[in-house]
Amino acid sequence: MRVRGLSDLIHLVPSMLGFHPQESLVVVCLDEGRVAVTARADLARLTCADDIDDCFGALWDRYPSCACVVIAFSTDAEAAWSVVEDFIGELPADVWVDAAHVDGHAWFDAPFGVAHRYDPPSSAVAAEAAYWGVNVLPDRGSLAATLQPVISRPEMDQALARVIAIEPTTTVASALDVLASLSASPRPPSAHEASMLAVAAFSPAFADVVVGDIEHRTAGGVRALWTDVVRRVPPFAGGMAAVFVGMAAWVSGDGALVNVCLERAVDSAGGNQWFRFLEIAARVALPPSQWDEVRTELVRGRAA
Repeated sequence: MRVRGLSDLIHLVPSMLGFHPQESLVVVCLDEGRVAVTARADLARLTCADDIDDCFGALWDRYPSCACVVIAFSTDAEAAWSVVEDFIGELPADVWVDAAHVDGHAWFDAPFGVAHRYDPPSSAVAAEAAYWGVNVLPDRGSLAATLQPVISRPEMDQALARVIAIEPTTTVASALDVLASLSASPRPPSAHEASMLAVAAFSPAFADVVVGDIEHRTAGGVRALWTDVVRRVPPFAGGMAAVFVGMAAWVSGDGALVNVCLERAVDSAGGNQWFRFLEIAARVALPPSQWDEVRTELVRGRAA
């Protein structure tokens, strides 16, 4: 996709994130004119230099030669530019940087500067992204809602209780059969199948099978399957399923969904190796292009 300047890049941000950012700071790192990584944080979280470093500091360790475009999306221009200036003040001295503020209707390249129209749906770059199948949700809450339940809590609880009553090794063996069936012929799992997969997902050996099968070409199917599982089990039971959704999202380059999955999984799966890997990958902006190498080493290490 050809990006012709700051306006195109600003209008492309919702497509890169998968939702329209609000009260957010978005940082786009450019490597020889190509987008290397896009990162976002809530403006309210960025109250001091340590907050900025915590959210974005790893970008410069990972991409030291990149140029940087920092964009504040906010209805409060003064607060937006204050955070932008604080952010720029934390950058290494040799980093090329451009900045903008978007108030939802217009964008500005300087405080009290000229207003430029902001209308992503009518922009050529957003239209091209839509042509290639990029879906843009209204806000981050809408992204989180893609993991919300689609069946009743009593139905979830009953299905989970039946699975918990089964001997664990039997559950894992049965879950592997279900996984193979659903992978070969995709369809939404039943409540019982979802519970079986969610429970088996906490088995290290089963988790290694799922993660080991995630490739760039299969990530979309893995994401869809485990999203269906998350939406059919109680939140406390779906932690590892959410990790698998996050892993597939990361391999696909969907960092926003990765963070949603980490938030969903932390209470019940926060100690798991794959949760910790996903958390680190998000924090240090590990590029998905390295997944094949990393996956081989991690799975080999677990098998040793």
